[in-house]
Amino acid sequence: MNMLNSIILEGDITKAGEAQQFADGQHQLEVTIAVKRQYRKRDGSLADETSEFNVIAYGATADFLAKKGVIGQGIRVVGRLTQVKWEAEGRQQSAVKITAEHIEYKPLKKKEAKDEK
Repeated sequence: MNMLNSIILEGDITKAGEAQQFADGQHQLEVTIAVKRQYRKRDGSLADETSEFNVIAYGATADFLAKKGVIGQGIRVVGRLTQVKWEAEGRQQSAVKITAEHIEYKPLKKKEAKDEK
């Protein structure tokens, strides 16, 4: 039985990666998105917080992201958390990334849309 592992994030692409293809024909693309959050501090003032997350897409989702995913583009990612492990300098390392299962693009603002033409 699979345990619950689901995540939804909305953010802006801050780093676009390059597509990679593996020997078995599978391909992937990794991008970084910035997720902004505003909250009220104890003194009543507003504070901004930005977190950056690496998102990995595979197959058709990776192709779609490679064609449409430009820096500054807002996206909504539905996916799951994935732990990546490796060994470096004799020590075990790990990182948590988001594996995208579905990506939606936020509409570009009018100024951004004019700049693209």
